[in-house]
Amino acid sequence: MSGLFLHPNLLLPRTQIKLVLVLVATLNGMWAHGLSKQLEAHPAITTAHRVDQRLLLKVMGAGAISQTAWWGATLIGFLATTSR
Repeated sequence: MSGLFLHPNLLLPRTQIKLVLVLVATLNGMWAHGLSKQLEAHPAITTAHRVDQRLLLKVMGAGAISQTAWWGATLIGFLATTSR
C-alpha cells in the first residue's frame, strides 16, 4: 500500500508484473499462515520425520513461492529506479 504514494505508472508492464508478484506473495502468506497452524498442531518435540511429508512439501513450496515473489518484486523495483 505504501508504494501507491510513489505514484507508480500502472501502464508499464514492469509495474503490473510487480503488482502481480506482490499479490502472489500476499496470497501465499495467507496460505502459509494456514500451514503454520497445521504445523502447530504437532507436539513441539516432533521431528520432521514424523510430520506428514505432504505438509512439509507444502511448507517448502510456500517458502519458495515467497522468496521468488519478493525477490522478483524487489528486483523489478531496483531496475525501475536505476534504469531510464
